[in-house]
Amino acid sequence: MAFLPLLLTAGGAALSAEGQLEQGRIAALESTTSAAIAEHNAQQLEREGRSRREAAEIEVERISKQEKITSGQQIARFGKSGVALGEGTPIGVLADIAESFAIDKALTARKGLIDEKRLGAAADVQRLQGSFAKTRAKAQKQSAILGAASSALGAFGSRNAKNK
Repeated sequence: MAFLPLLLTAGGAALSAEGQLEQGRIAALESTTSAAIAEHNAQQLEREGRSRREAAEIEVERISKQEKITSGQQIARFGKSGVALGEGTPIGVLADIAESFAIDKALTARKGLIDEKRLGAAADVQRLQGSFAKTRAKAQKQSAILGAASSALGAFGSRNAKNK
């Protein structure tokens, strides 16, 4: 009969310890899942950034083609009306057209690069969050192991103190 309280104490301590160890395993599994999701999200953000930069490059090419068409049309209008292209207003008009298109191309390319950098930074944040989740889970698992050991020792310690 003296063994029954000891057996119950040991069983309770074992169940408590197992529960704490299971919490540690769950935390590790959650962290692995969180880290995988964070990495997937980071890769998606990087792909989106590259896509936006590439779209901006294509748009710059389209603007360049439109610039050539517009300049050609303007030169044709000057020629049709008999205006000499070599000096004065026609040169100023063509320069204004070129400047306007150059600004559009530069702004478009810059926006694509900024989008790529911004999304790359967001990807870095995602990866940091995944890394933090792993670190936190490791600490939780270690805490669970220590808690389980503490529970087991505490149960036997309190049992031994009662017997004295």
